[in-house]
Amino acid sequence: MQKASVGLIVLVLVIGLMSMGAAAQTINVALEEWFADSIVEVDGQEAKAGMNLTTIKGEYGVSDKITLELLYTFGRSKALRFSDDAEPPTDQMPTTLFLAPPEQTTVRVDPDSLRIGGYYALTPSFKVGGGYLTTDLSLEGSDASGFYLGAKAETPLAERLTLRGEVLYSPFINGDYGDAKLTSADLGLVYAFDSWEVGGGYRWTEFALEGDDSFGFSGLYLGAGFRF
Repeated sequence: MQKASVGLIVLVLVIGLMSMGAAAQTINVALEEWFADSIVEVDGQEAKAGMNLTTIKGEYGVSDKITLELLYTFGRSKALRFSDDAEPPTDQMPTTLFLAPPEQTTVRVDPDSLRIGGYYALTPSFKVGGGYLTTDLSLEGSDASGFYLGAKAETPLAERLTLRGEVLYSPFINGDYGDAKLTSADLGLVYAFDSWEVGGGYRWTEFALEGDDSFGFSGLYLGAGFRF
């Protein structure tokens, strides 16, 4: 998936949501900055580097029970470095993670991810749902996509302060490197004003491949949103 294509999809969907604004019960738009570590582990070799990820989020309240959501995440890591004696990986990960010549064992990961889904409120504070996601690490053979299941919960801690959590899981992710399992967890605090809110928390996401190979992102994030 090319970044230009993803950007076009996001633009079309955002315009669509805006055009439905008059009929929508609620529309929430938020921007988050995720100060994450990027971790790749292949055949017992691990590489880790800091990175900044930006997430644009949109939520459309169809009714009191049903909410649709759209998330687009992009960013760039610092140079990931494997040990100089790293062996070539198996076919479960792209060989571009190990650059030639052998002593040049560094690579940058530039995630580009789109997530579209929906949730149904079982109670005012607990929702279940799912959707479809696609992600690209901007490496040859690193595209992945599939359906996921999710749950969200929140509880008020004070008049304007709310604790929120979200979990995602999918054994259905398929990529150029093979099948993967997605596990993601998010826990944060949100402080609400009249029509906007600010918050932050910790987010962890991992794609587990066959064996012990994996790649993922984890770290603190800050964000702000507007409701209309």
